[in-house]
Amino acid sequence: MTGGDNFPKITSSYPLIVEDVNSDLNSFGQQEIPLLRFLGVGETELQALQHASFPSLDTYAFGFVAQERVKVTLRDEEEQTAKLSAGELFLLCPGWGYSISNLSSRPARLYWLMFDQAHVPVDLDSEEAGGGKAWMDSSRLYHNRLPQVRAWLEELLLERERDDLAFALHKQSRLFAIASLFSMDVHRPRKAEEDMLAFVRQMKQYIEENYYETLDLEAEARRNGWSVTRFYQAFKRYVGLSPHKFVMKIRLDASLRLLSDQATPITEAAHAVGYHDEFYFSRLFKKQMGIAPSEYAARAKKRIVCLAPVYLGDLAALGLSPAYTREGTWAEQLEETVAELEQLKPELIFMYANREDRSGYERLSRIAPTVELPLKGYSWKERLLAIATKLELTTVAERWLGYYEMKVENARMHVRRHLADSPVLLVSTREGRFRLWGAGVLKMRDVFYDDLGIQPPDQVSAIKILDVTSLEEIARFDCNNVLFFIDPSEPESFRTELEEQWRRLKENRTIKRCMFVAIPLPVRYNASVHEQMVDQLVDQLQQFDQ
Repeated sequence: MTGGDNFPKITSSYPLIVEDVNSDLNSFGQQEIPLLRFLGVGETELQALQHASFPSLDTYAFGFVAQERVKVTLRDEEEQTAKLSAGELFLLCPGWGYSISNLSSRPARLYWLMFDQAHVPVDLDSEEAGGGKAWMDSSRLYHNRLPQVRAWLEELLLERERDDLAFALHKQSRLFAIASLFSMDVHRPRKAEEDMLAFVRQMKQYIEENYYETLDLEAEARRNGWSVTRFYQAFKRYVGLSPHKFVMKIRLDASLRLLSDQATPITEAAHAVGYHDEFYFSRLFKKQMGIAPSEYAARAKKRIVCLAPVYLGDLAALGLSPAYTREGTWAEQLEETVAELEQLKPELIFMYANREDRSGYERLSRIAPTVELPLKGYSWKERLLAIATKLELTTVAERWLGYYEMKVENARMHVRRHLADSPVLLVSTREGRFRLWGAGVLKMRDVFYDDLGIQPPDQVSAIKILDVTSLEEIARFDCNNVLFFIDPSEPESFRTELEEQWRRLKENRTIKRCMFVAIPLPVRYNASVHEQMVDQLVDQLQQFDQ
């Protein structure tokens, strides 16, 4: 096998001996099915953002993503790509060139199982013949999620130097088992709805990554064999917005961030987000935001200080980044904070209300107008509007909340479809500990129970927070479904292992849903975090359609 220094060398194995069965099948219709021979196993580690290229392969290889996320590219005329997470298996075929890129900031690990193929003809009329289809179309990039393959490949890697006949047969049996699981998924009948969902997800990601380019979504739909009407209907059903409204939202959100930067003129901002006619951009911006781009830019360029990190997500919803922020308890370092702010000369300061000690507020208010906002008993929506009002950006906040309500309405539809009245446990996990969130916690109740209509288990309705040291304690609650909150810094393997553990603990239950939301922990109660949680939950629920 050729493919560069990153591909593992093939270890030896016993050849598979097959008797000639052609004479027994001469009177039947015939199709060739694959007879696979184990060649070897190996592993590759790609450093952060590293790229590996395999110009041309001369054997087959299953690749398994053991850690982090990678992008696999099949280099043909149209260049097929797939972004894969830990627990996913993909197939590389001989005669084609591939490249693999690590998408994460940590090393990515891949396991390899190399094999070659002979063929034996079988009866085409039997059900096993698969309707005359070949085992694999080598011109396609196949992949699917098979986390159970991890243990098999790690076993083969551990014993890779063994060369006795018994283990050679065992290695061959593992190859057949993996190939069987993989090909059953590839060749299973797929509903048109599944294919459309996959295309919608692909297009949504494409828009998010290329919004600044000229986009012809209708041509892309037709090129992939979908009618424009059906694509538009499916996109709105799964995303909550029509494709064109989604593009407009993404572009205008990006323009807010550019216009709040003092160095970006309006014309340059318009071109940078995909609008080549700056006059059209200005008209569209004013219609959507309620103020002209020049007005927004003037108000957004105030030097803002944020002394409560939870408010950062509210400012981000308005397209703003503060000139100064301080993590932790700034009040304990009041003199240092005051000295830094006196030098900065801010125009507005946001801080949390402290009714017991007014000295901090009094010192800060001498530097610039200071706004106190309560941390408790005040919904994030009220706080967003209060911040926007102080900045004269109320219409921008109202526009953001309008889109949020559209997302929530769409998310409720997915919740009803996939969860109905089935309760869900909300669990955050960090550093080996678990926290169960009950219905008594405002920041969880707001979005999951009130906005999305998810049902809490009866046992946790009266609970606020329950801290435990093991997932076994969480699994004792009579609930099959769990939504985990994990930190984005956790490797993909952490998510895979957590899901496998939950399924083992609930193995006697017929239906068990395991979902994930990746947000910085502890969970902050603000606009941007709530939007991320809704988006990620919808993405998780949509995966149940595939």
